[in-house]
Amino acid sequence: MIPPQPMQGSIVSEGAALHGAPAWNTAGYTGAGVKIGIIDFGFEGFANLMGSEVPATVQARCYEDVGMYTSNLSDCEYDGQHGTAVTETVFDIAPDATYYISNPGSWADLQSATKWMVSNDVDVINHSIGWVWHGRGDGISYFASSPLISVDIAVDGGITWVNAAGNGALRAWYGSFNDPDGDNVHSFASDDECNSLMLDPDDEILVQLRWSDIWLGASRDLDLTLNRVTSSGNFPVESSTDNQFGDIEHIPIELISYTSESGGEYCVEVNQWGPNRPEWIQMQVWGIRELEHHTNSYSISNPAESRNPGMLAVGATRYSDTSTIEFFSSQGPTPDGRIKPEIVGVDGGRTAIYRSGESPEGRFYGTSQAAPHIAGLAALVKQRNPDYTPVQIAEYLKSNAEARGSVPNNTWGYGFAQLPSDVTSIIPTPTSTPTPISADVCISMLTGPATINGSWNADCLSSMAAPGGAGDRYARFYTFTLTGNTLVDVTLEPATSTSYLYLRSGHGPDGAIVASGGSSTISELSEELVAGDYTIEATTYNPNEVGDFTLTVQMKATVTPTPTPIPPPPAPPATDIKEAACDADDLSHLGDYESIVERGPFTYHTNYNGIVQQYLSRYEATTSDVAIVCIATKYDSIDNARWHGLNYSTALTEFAVIVDGNINNHAQAFAANQIAYDMLGLHVDYVLSGEERKLTEIRFIDARSLTVTVVRFIHPGADEYPDIEGPVSVAGEIANRLFSASGVNSQGGQAFDAAEALK
Repeated sequence: MIPPQPMQGSIVSEGAALHGAPAWNTAGYTGAGVKIGIIDFGFEGFANLMGSEVPATVQARCYEDVGMYTSNLSDCEYDGQHGTAVTETVFDIAPDATYYISNPGSWADLQSATKWMVSNDVDVINHSIGWVWHGRGDGISYFASSPLISVDIAVDGGITWVNAAGNGALRAWYGSFNDPDGDNVHSFASDDECNSLMLDPDDEILVQLRWSDIWLGASRDLDLTLNRVTSSGNFPVESSTDNQFGDIEHIPIELISYTSESGGEYCVEVNQWGPNRPEWIQMQVWGIRELEHHTNSYSISNPAESRNPGMLAVGATRYSDTSTIEFFSSQGPTPDGRIKPEIVGVDGGRTAIYRSGESPEGRFYGTSQAAPHIAGLAALVKQRNPDYTPVQIAEYLKSNAEARGSVPNNTWGYGFAQLPSDVTSIIPTPTSTPTPISADVCISMLTGPATINGSWNADCLSSMAAPGGAGDRYARFYTFTLTGNTLVDVTLEPATSTSYLYLRSGHGPDGAIVASGGSSTISELSEELVAGDYTIEATTYNPNEVGDFTLTVQMKATVTPTPTPIPPPPAPPATDIKEAACDADDLSHLGDYESIVERGPFTYHTNYNGIVQQYLSRYEATTSDVAIVCIATKYDSIDNARWHGLNYSTALTEFAVIVDGNINNHAQAFAANQIAYDMLGLHVDYVLSGEERKLTEIRFIDARSLTVTVVRFIHPGADEYPDIEGPVSVAGEIANRLFSASGVNSQGGQAFDAAEALK
């Protein structure tokens, strides 16, 4: 009997054959019964290729604006063809899968699209997109709407997440803050304090900088400046100067978004303020070909830097030479030392959507095509092994990859992705049993609790560096599989040497570290683990130490209690954004003011700060030159409302120099399901048309509607700031109106009283 034949289009990427997919397709593994999600942008031309180069049917969640989506495919067909090309590449390998597509443009919408795919039992997501950094480089984030959290949501929902590693090897710099001349300006190379790049007119670039510091409460203050290089010197054209002096909302990141007015040479400069110097800094630039000084390493994008073991970050190698990495393919490690990418796929393959007179074969370059090749392979593995978890699928692909050098490494990960070519090994009935571990004297399998007597020698080495970096640490590895929540206690007692323990995800010595402990005579760790595969690494702490040890492993099944559901609060009525700005009644107690400007509501498309809508009103006193400006801003998530709407360092970039400022009692407004408001006050100096002006500003948040209200009192030419009582009283009128149905939270009210501290 001849097996059913896959129905790919007439134009098939070379990557399908190079990764070994045809043998699997011929054996009947074509993605049938598997659901694949494509989260991307730019699905132009998709409908014209349906039934030939892309699926004949597709489920769509298309975002027309932040938080606004339809199920009409036509609403995804804008902003280029990138998503169409990605879908076409996956389809070349898994033509019989069921497809879901979405084009979210904000962090919150990415998470919403992910949850939609989880609810539809999607098995594999391809995400050939990068976002600005959302964490300190350890693969986790404090922002609830972060793309890193979206990856975790997907994997927890049974989805293998495949992500392009990025194309930034020539556009990244990482290293120690270097200031040999003591002028507080970082040197990227000897005597070069400005890292050059070339732009054409109207080029759009984004520069991001992060460094070693506490993520919430950063106290190492760095600034970022983009300069225009001319024969007369360097002239600033854009800067990012957020404060980092230890307040809870301060994070170690600076961002510049810039559109060039003229072409030529530009350069990026990093300045330090204060005595606290970071151990390392990391910079990436989007929208250019190359930085003058780049490190190739530490160039992985977000969320490809995720530490989730159910995600694969994918590098790229060209179809014509799969032994050479693409020059632009992003490389690891991550700032916390993890190996990235996990695996490498083919790019430069043929597509139908990109065919043109200049490119008759429609070549698609970048990790954006490498990733969907791997997503297609993951779908075939899922069809063969329907009970596999995302971690097992990722481990299967890594364990079958063709090694490039000593693996894993920070260029190829575990190597070039390759499905097993032995068709007879593919045909048997699928099983949920993971790929067996190859015979390795360093690795043993545990089937339950055990006490093991072992020894260390130079035959088995740890991948972890020894203290000081000199010599090798000797190790033994013990793998086990859990079928449910289990408390695992491990004790390692060496006969003579100092020991250390690592608990890793997956079967084998190279999984992500889940927990660690030791550097003493007896090392211990205790972790409650969910179902999955794990490896205990029992290692020496110091280099080149041999000797015997005893390893004791206890396992006790646990039952996670089902929480009693808490009824959600009644949904508040929708707030008209105009209600969050001031009106004449809110000012009546202050005297005679006349309305000068009423503008809005303005609706915004996606931008970095997550602004959805704004409304502005301006009043001027009839008997003085005092002006009152009220701005109501609705955000797409509570994170953006908090960090950009209520964060006074954002306000500073609008004007100039802060003179005094304080945040009072702000954390309580963000508790889950809490209805409350909170206040921030500050004094600001700024100059307009050569005239100095002073203003006093109050901000508060309505956490129910994600709206931030700003009340500004402006006094041109005054020597003193406007009294704090004025904007506080107006903000109080607005807040009392907004919260009249539910009452004002007592802590929020106290925050208004605390404004006296700003005087």
